[in-house]
Amino acid sequence: MAQNTATRVSAFAIYQRYKEEKEKDEKRQAVKTKNVNASVGGKENIVNGVSKARPRFKNFSIRLDDLAYSPTLKHKIGIKRRRLLHQNISCSPGDEGQKRKKIHQDVDKSSLPTAQNNNNNNVLSASYREDETVGPNLVEQCWKSRTPFLEAFDLDQYEDSREAAKMLLKWIIYPVECDKFLKELWERKPLLLKRHRSYYNSGLFSSAELDRILRENCLEFSVNIDVTRYHNDKRETYNPEGRAHASVVWDYYQKGCSVRLLNPQTYSDAMWRLNSTLQEYFGSCVGANVYLTPPGSQGFAPHYDDIEAFVLQLEGKKKWKLYFPRNEKEILPRFSSGNFKQEEISDPILDITLEAGDMLYFPRGTIHQAYSLPDTHSLHVTVSAAQRNSWGDLLEKLVPMALSLAVEQDKEFRASLPPDYMSYMGVVHSTDDENERSVFGKKLAHLMSKLLGYIPVDEVADQMAAKFMHDCLPPCLTKKEKMHGVWSSGAQWKQSGVAGSKEIELSTQIKLVRHGIARVATEPEGYSVYYTTENSRIYHEKDAQCLDLDEEAIPAMDHLLSSYPDYVTVCDLPLEGGKAKVEFATVLYSKGIVITRN
Repeated sequence: MAQNTATRVSAFAIYQRYKEEKEKDEKRQAVKTKNVNASVGGKENIVNGVSKARPRFKNFSIRLDDLAYSPTLKHKIGIKRRRLLHQNISCSPGDEGQKRKKIHQDVDKSSLPTAQNNNNNNVLSASYREDETVGPNLVEQCWKSRTPFLEAFDLDQYEDSREAAKMLLKWIIYPVECDKFLKELWERKPLLLKRHRSYYNSGLFSSAELDRILRENCLEFSVNIDVTRYHNDKRETYNPEGRAHASVVWDYYQKGCSVRLLNPQTYSDAMWRLNSTLQEYFGSCVGANVYLTPPGSQGFAPHYDDIEAFVLQLEGKKKWKLYFPRNEKEILPRFSSGNFKQEEISDPILDITLEAGDMLYFPRGTIHQAYSLPDTHSLHVTVSAAQRNSWGDLLEKLVPMALSLAVEQDKEFRASLPPDYMSYMGVVHSTDDENERSVFGKKLAHLMSKLLGYIPVDEVADQMAAKFMHDCLPPCLTKKEKMHGVWSSGAQWKQSGVAGSKEIELSTQIKLVRHGIARVATEPEGYSVYYTTENSRIYHEKDAQCLDLDEEAIPAMDHLLSSYPDYVTVCDLPLEGGKAKVEFATVLYSKGIVITRN
């Protein structure tokens, strides 16, 4: 692999694979492909006389230069609006007035089969469009003003919680656009963002906050805290039994152990706000782990996970190595791997050092390991999404339900098997060329095709959604939301008695407190509304929270769900009678599902 400095490009440079160019760019792309093939030897690389095929995905690396937004610099180096540049130029921030220029070229890492191939000078330059929108509104404003984003981010500024969720993702992957990320990188290949601004991730978590959490809360080893070390190709976990007292944890840390906090969102409001908001964007549970590693240490063996991982470096530095999945079965796995030995994995596809403010994303199934440098500790948080939320998970529920319905409703599925089928079917007959086997196979194919007509897609989608509601964190409510909901308004104890009240009336205007707060699902006995407002910040500490719903109330609930983020007047709910409308709205209000305008 080429040296790290050769893989960095300027602020808005977006890495594009020439194979994925659109048809309208085919003519331009043909010229680029010809030039690239001439320099790197076509679609394969020749290294030490050995032909090596391109890896499955390429690394995606962006360097955010401190002067990336300088109009003066852009003018001097000839950058004009809407012009595509194939050479990215930036100034060293330490050169006061010297205007020393350095070319950062984007390495096609798919042409570098191993990390040790550091002398390969074959590079691809990235395209740059000055007027391309890469950092909207608050994220870009904070970048330009050098203000930590989380200090400026306020959920109350967003009427629609989906917009807030998208803004948080934009902050994590800035300057890459969310749509581009989902289309080109999500579940496909890693993304490395070198920002050179140590404050960028400030306000999310810190070592001092970990110390406070340990002292103020009753955390337990193996439940909330792990202390581990990877040494001599072996991972050791040193968890004692009982409470994880701060003094005990720090003693393990001083002996070279990494400290992992398994559920920071339970104790950190900033992590709670981040995860509970992002889960609306991904449509899956968003979790997190915090990792604190002493200088010159490694806590975990090489392995892969069953989640999409966003690594946010908060303090210090950490060396990361990523590896391809070893085979097709390990691409997008449903479950995490065990620990690998070094000889069980190939050469790394990415070998980099994360510093405070940087971000590294990689898909599930990507083998990885990381260790801190000798001169500094490391603190990072890994935000996770998409755990067991695949098509396969949906089909795992769908197929048994479809088969059950088919057997119940279609006599052909209940018909007996041929009496002699065991004489020509089975492993011992698998190589036979009997006509009966062909007839048997055609019958199965016929039944499978009929099975498609019994697939209860909506019912299974409801089941998946109900599980998501149970997995979710409760919303991290803002002051404004609390003031307009059951949490703060209404009757209160004052001096010697109860004063004030909150009555829902036909003229009251209500809306869902958040977009992803509730879901209607079909049940064997009828309908239910699953909701997250009464969930615990501890995963599955409570049973799934739901309300039984009469069939007559389904249109009213649907009206609220589809009207979000707009308010709905109670009298306009599609229910018979004013009393039914008020009672329906009152129940939802009492569970924190809706808030009022006033």
